Amino acid sequence: MKKLLFTSFIALAVFFMACSDDNSTQPDNEIDTSHLGSLGTTAIGDYTVEMYSEKQELLTGYNTLYFTIKDSDGEYIITDDLSVSVIMDMAENAHGCPTEGIKNTNGLFSLDLVFTMPSNESEKWVSQIRLFDDDNLVGEFRFDVSSSNRIKNFMHDSEMYFVSLVKFDEAKVGLNDFEIVIHKKESAYEWPPQDDMTIKITPWMPGMGHGSPNNENPILTENGHYRGKVNFTMTGYWEITVKVSINETEIAEVIFPIEL
Repeated sequence: MKKLLFTSFIALAVFFMACSDDNSTQPDNEIDTSHLGSLGTTAIGDYTVEMYSEKQELLTGYNTLYFTIKDSDGEYIITDDLSVSVIMDMAENAHGCPTEGIKNTNGLFSLDLVFTMPSNESEKWVSQIRLFDDDNLVGEFRFDVSSSNRIKNFMHDSEMYFVSLVKFDEAKVGLNDFEIVIHKKESAYEWPPQDDMTIKITPWMPGMGHGSPNNENPILTENGHYRGKVNFTMTGYWEITVKVSINETEIAEVIFPIEL
């Protein structure tokens, strides 16, 4: 199974990679990870990779994974010559997920991605990191991912779409940035972002029977991301109805529950 899984990573998963003639350099300053929770470390040859997230518990929907690389002397390094893949290992089957490419902030690498389903005892999310385009320098992380209300899906023309809230954990009374990202599952390893949607949002407080003024419907920014504003006038339980249209034809409606 390990050999099959490794082959799946190399042959099928989408790798986000950049190559450089210089294999590595050192960051200008010490890397601060005090605001992040560690997801573990793995040895890759003489290198040590540690992975982090903003919260200790990973949830379905939009997440950011962070990682650092240290050499054999324990010094952080920067390299453009690396690749990361993420799959759901389902024993006999596997599939990928939407990912947005590796970013490098002075040696603190990050990868934005969408976990489309929770893990369980026999099905785990797995991230594989390969250094310097070398099949002998490969490390693996396995994740537990819990279910959340931050991601919804719908069917249209026999194809499945996923709508994910982006960084909406700090919602408060008043006007809030509201951002979603939409992907289509074209195959197990192809999840392109959708840039041709029109989005309308309606916040509603069921317990009080009212909505709110001054909301701004999300508009496309880039790569399937749509950004607007949502206004909450009081604390309590809210529902945000998101209506998705293509060419002025509504194709779906999903609801995100929000507790303030």
